[in-house]
This record gives sequence, C-alpha cells and structure tokens, in this order.
Amino acid sequence: MKTRLIFTIVCGLTCSGLVAQPMPGSTEWQAANKSIARCELPHRQSPINLRKGSREAHQFKWLYQPSHEVVINLGHTVELKYDEGSRVIFDGENYQLVQMHFHTPSEHWVRKQRFPMEAHLVHQAKNGHYLVLALLFIPGNSHPFLETFIDDIPKNAEAIYEKDKNIDIRQLLPASPAFYTYSGSLTTPPYTEGVRWVVFQVPVAASNAQIEAIQSIEGFNARPLQKIFHRRVAHFRQEE
Repeated sequence: MKTRLIFTIVCGLTCSGLVAQPMPGSTEWQAANKSIARCELPHRQSPINLRKGSREAHQFKWLYQPSHEVVINLGHTVELKYDEGSRVIFDGENYQLVQMHFHTPSEHWVRKQRFPMEAHLVHQAKNGHYLVLALLFIPGNSHPFLETFIDDIPKNAEAIYEKDKNIDIRQLLPASPAFYTYSGSLTTPPYTEGVRWVVFQVPVAASNAQIEAIQSIEGFNARPLQKIFHRRVAHFRQEE
C-alpha cells in the first residue's frame, strides 16, 4: 500500500529577540512578548494561527517505544521525561524525544479556534535542531495516556516523581495522521528559532478533570499568537 503525503502551503513571517527568562503567564512574560512583537527583524516566531493553502510533500515517521516516565512539577508547567530511544524521522533527519510538557490554554489556534490544552513533545537532532509535535485537546472522555501520570503530579514546584513501570507513549498519538507543519520558534524565552513544528490537525479528547488537574498546576502559560507574514505552513493529509 502506498502512502502519499499531501501538504498545504500558506504564508507568514515574524520576528523575535532575546530576553531574560520570566515566569510564563507573569506580567514580565507578557511584556516580553509584546516587546518581541514590535521588533522589525525578519525572524520566525511561534505560536501562530494555522490555516490551509497550496501543497507540498514531506516524509514523517514516529518510532516511539515503551519507557519509564518521570513526572516533574516545574511550577509553570507539568513536564514528562522518558528514557532515550524514542524518536521521529522528519525529511530523513532523526530527532530524539527530549521531554513533553503542557500549555493551558492551547498556544496554537486552528482557523481562529483555540483549545483548552496543548501538549508539546520536544525532540532534538544531533546537530541541535529542534522538532516539536503538538497535540490539541478538547473536553471529552478520559484519555488513557494522561491517566498514566495525572495522579502522580507532585504538589510542590520543582518536585519529581519517577514511575516504576514502562509507559507506552504511542497511546498519546492521534488516530488521524493529518497535521500542519512550519518553521517557527520555541514559545518560551529565549524563543529560539529554526524549530520545526508538527501540529496535529485533529484534536484528542481528555476529561475536564484531567485538563483541570494540569491547569491547576500551570495556570495560564500560553504565549500570544505571533504574526505569520510570508512564512510557509504546510497542511498534511494521508491518501491511499
């Protein structure tokens, strides 16, 4: 069976700057984002509002394996770390899974629609390049992957909990392979650019209790939308 990857292109371009690391959601954090939004350098920032355009093809494959899970309360987000070995391949380049964390509400929007939560699976290649998989969440049934750690989130900031059994990260991946991809940045200071984003188009369901449990730790930690200008954004769908 042949699989053809169809992508869509739209345009956009923005800018950034380097700032000190304020707490996400704080007054200083919001001010830093406003300052970056005013700069005139032709840089590319995230998050953005995603929409469709023309098409191109890319290669994408994820190769995750069961792993021990470490749950960390960073105060401004819940972070998960895993054993080495899980990776994705994008356009022939290998990216190792480094960590996963959450934003409430979502940072990316799809056709001007925002979601209550977004998960970022951060990967890095040997050359230092970043690739981030982003999943958008909607209220619905309890998500089995979130159940693996939701009751183990430490109550105190900077606290760590390590699970003594293997977790299958593949439980988190959506059934639909459709996604958007574009070149952007990290969404927290110093807003490093050259990040390849893969944002899954179809949201996944999580219970209100699961979303609220993560939100109670993080509060509001979503960066404002950044301008697209003439940047290319591709939309992927799979065809037989």
